[in-house]
Amino acid sequence: MRKKGKSRLSTGEKRAKRYRAKYQVDPVVKRYKRLLPHVYPWEETALISWDFLETLLFAEYAELGIPSDEQPNYTAWAKRKAEMSLFLSQETLKAEIALLTEEFITRGLNSSWLASLELVVDLWVMLMRSTVKVYETWLYAEPPAFSLLFSDEWSYTEPPSFSLLHSESWSV
Repeated sequence: MRKKGKSRLSTGEKRAKRYRAKYQVDPVVKRYKRLLPHVYPWEETALISWDFLETLLFAEYAELGIPSDEQPNYTAWAKRKAEMSLFLSQETLKAEIALLTEEFITRGLNSSWLASLELVVDLWVMLMRSTVKVYETWLYAEPPAFSLLFSDEWSYTEPPSFSLLHSESWSV
């Protein structure tokens, strides 16, 4: 209950006017455009990295002949394995990957296809670990470590050639 004798400074009309001014489209867009570069400075780089993983995976799917309706399950497994590989230590990583693979095999995924995809994910993790220190140096250019792998130019519209992935054996 308010004190008697003092008039209230705000009215319903004033509050509605302030609300409309604050939440109109233009001020909200300007506010987010001002905040967004500071909130997510590495978002573009991270998305490029994950997009490159998907490009590698889709090439491997075509090579293995994985049906398109099963590809999202294999992509989910690969992304979870990649995320674990980036952040966990070796001892923990081995146990977690074993559990993850067992979980997805229980869901009906082919274990030999998972073993083939594991090599691709390990390659991507190795590349990401080598480029983590140079995130500041490349914005829209080719990541430096990728030039070691592919002989042709890398662009966002055309994926790189995957001849090195399938022509000779390699290990991570």
